[in-house]
Amino acid sequence: MSKKNILKHLESLTTSYSSNREETPAITIVTTVYNNAFLLEQTLQSVINQNSNSFEYIIKDACSNDDFEQVVRKYQQYNIKVFSEKDRGIYFGMDQGIRRASAEYVQILNSDDLFFDNQVVSN
Repeated sequence: MSKKNILKHLESLTTSYSSNREETPAITIVTTVYNNAFLLEQTLQSVINQNSNSFEYIIKDACSNDDFEQVVRKYQQYNIKVFSEKDRGIYFGMDQGIRRASAEYVQILNSDDLFFDNQVVSN
């Protein structure tokens, strides 16, 4: 579903999209996480190993108290947008991530999911 369609269905949803961006990514990948650092690292590797760089990656943390910060810190050179805020559950967290997306299309990738191969984004 395109981001525009999501916005039509969710009246309260706003986006941080800026028309001043020089290059808008083709897709935004959003991952929400809460105390799942162990599996999040596998998800992160799945994303950064994509053979396309025409995407932005947003990780929304619900204020985890595990090794989340140490895991994310290892990947800071990949320009991953990370933010931590308390939320009211996984879908609320997804909504917060979608609000920060700058691409027209959004892919939700849960913190224990992996892309099938390194060509998912490019295909």
